[in-house]
Amino acid sequence: MNEAEFERVISEKSSFSRLQIDNYKAVPADMKPQQKNMILNICRTVGYYIAYNEAEDSFEYNILAELSDRLAYEVQNHTYKNGLMVRKELEATNKFNLGENQAYVAFSEGLRGDIQRNSFRDKMKDYISYKESDNKWVRLLSLRLSEEDSRLRSYYDLLGADRIRALSCDEANLKREVEAISKEGAVEFALKKVLHTGQRITKAELKALIQQHYNRLGLKKTAKATDITKFGFDSKEVKIKEGGRYVNGVELFER
Repeated sequence: MNEAEFERVISEKSSFSRLQIDNYKAVPADMKPQQKNMILNICRTVGYYIAYNEAEDSFEYNILAELSDRLAYEVQNHTYKNGLMVRKELEATNKFNLGENQAYVAFSEGLRGDIQRNSFRDKMKDYISYKESDNKWVRLLSLRLSEEDSRLRSYYDLLGADRIRALSCDEANLKREVEAISKEGAVEFALKKVLHTGQRITKAELKALIQQHYNRLGLKKTAKATDITKFGFDSKEVKIKEGGRYVNGVELFER
């Protein structure tokens, strides 16, 4: 609001206030209580320059209210003008991101999400977006979302953003992925009960052993000897004598 617009607003409020004061003086005595309540309600809701003098049962022009408005305008105007100068100086350093009101952006985004989110997929997409935002206030929205639905943080912590996106943020896909991870943990536990560091085993035997646990746990996977690296072991290729010949095998090193 420029100074001319501000003075126009002050003039309108002042004229209306004086009009209400004069009207109250002219109203008949039996109508004064009703008129008084109406004026007081106007003052409470709109903030005109009217003060009630209870001792004299009259309304007076409240010059302090007008001065308060003028002071507030002067302070805001001064702050705005100086803020522009400070902003230009900060931008000149190239060290500050002043491209947007970050708190307002976060508020707007939070409001948009509350209105538009209708499914788990929507919430998961927003959660990832908030977590990756450069705006610290938007990042806080991820905390709010995870408080509403703890599954979001659990999936994010376990699978990571890239894997969740690859699974289309679909909860059924995420559940299957987590279940597979849990079962793979069971495979690792079983393998570490029978395999140990320094052990040599043929690739065929290792493949068959891993496949056995896949089948037992219902994992629809075809085992490979190299899968052992998923279950807490490193391996080095070796030749193992079997009967009168050498076959491909590995030596295991538990991590």
